Amino acid sequence: MRYSKERKEAVLKKMMPPHNRSIIELAKEEGISEAALYLWRGQVRERGLLLDSDRAPEGWSARDKFNAVVESAAMNESELAEYCRRKGPYPEQLAPLAQELRDGRRLGPRSEPPAEKRAEGRSQAYPPGRT
Repeated sequence: MRYSKERKEAVLKKMMPPHNRSIIELAKEEGISEAALYLWRGQVRERGLLLDSDRAPEGWSARDKFNAVVESAAMNESELAEYCRRKGPYPEQLAPLAQELRDGRRLGPRSEPPAEKRAEGRSQAYPPGRT
């Protein structure tokens, strides 16, 4: 089934703060399949536009964490408060994410290990001169 851009945007807004409606709830209310709603949310998240505010930042993807840190990096206190109201996290939750980035630690389950770690693993699995 096809839905207009306006309808999709209206439903997606209900997923975001301050509403934070669940997909199951929206599917029943709007008469749209849960699969379609998960797909729409995934497409929006791929563009970095929607944080999954159902979970704490510890459960966010590496992309969401990175986007939140980059988007909020240059904000003053009032801008940061407004950003957090729109996106869902608390300001004190963003500072540890920024520190993770500065330290070069993995941001989440989908992040890749540093290049040197990948290279180490390969060099042990395949001795020099053998592939």
